[in-house]
Amino acid sequence: MFIGMERARPRDKTKGPAPVSIEHRPERVVGTRIPLLDDEMVGKRGAELDLEPKRLGLNIWRTLLANPGVMKFIYDMTTGLLHGKQFDGRIRELIIMRVAWRTHCEYEWGAHWIRSEYLGLSMGEIASVRDLTAAEFDDKEKAVLSAVDSMIDDGTIDDHTWAKLRGHYPDDSEMIELLATIANWRMVSSLLRSLQVPLDEKLPLWPPDGGRIDDLV
Repeated sequence: MFIGMERARPRDKTKGPAPVSIEHRPERVVGTRIPLLDDEMVGKRGAELDLEPKRLGLNIWRTLLANPGVMKFIYDMTTGLLHGKQFDGRIRELIIMRVAWRTHCEYEWGAHWIRSEYLGLSMGEIASVRDLTAAEFDDKEKAVLSAVDSMIDDGTIDDHTWAKLRGHYPDDSEMIELLATIANWRMVSSLLRSLQVPLDEKLPLWPPDGGRIDDLV
């Protein structure tokens, strides 16, 4: 779930994802710009929001609880989409992992690596979102991952990618939830990186191999 980025140059979507050389991922974040709330404050503010403290132990929530109103909005949208019913969990996790990789968000990558494995994705399947030119995805998955790249690069879905998505998601409700999922985790990634939220104690750093791989998309 969950340092600025250079504006990506427009690309020709009909030719697939453009290769980007990334020699390594950033090192583990070791500090925060906003202090993590302790258990006592988490419990107090969680109670004010009618949320159980045990659900707020992750560092993302310990940070965002500095503003309970904003935290609750993000919490509700994120958890709502995480348990959405319009498409399967596999697609959702592929979206989140691609967002995390493209935006260099170690927190999202580590947290959702664990969740993806829990939902049954293999290590190879999860790692393959790093390089779409080499990965073996079906047509639906390719269309979804292309949509992720389009929204990250251009902030919108181009007509070519939209047409491909519509072939797999003809229902308007499905499309809205899918695009909201991409946009939500893109936003969460920006928050995590800008606030420099550190990894939770048990989260791995860029699994499975530390992320130091050249010539990945």
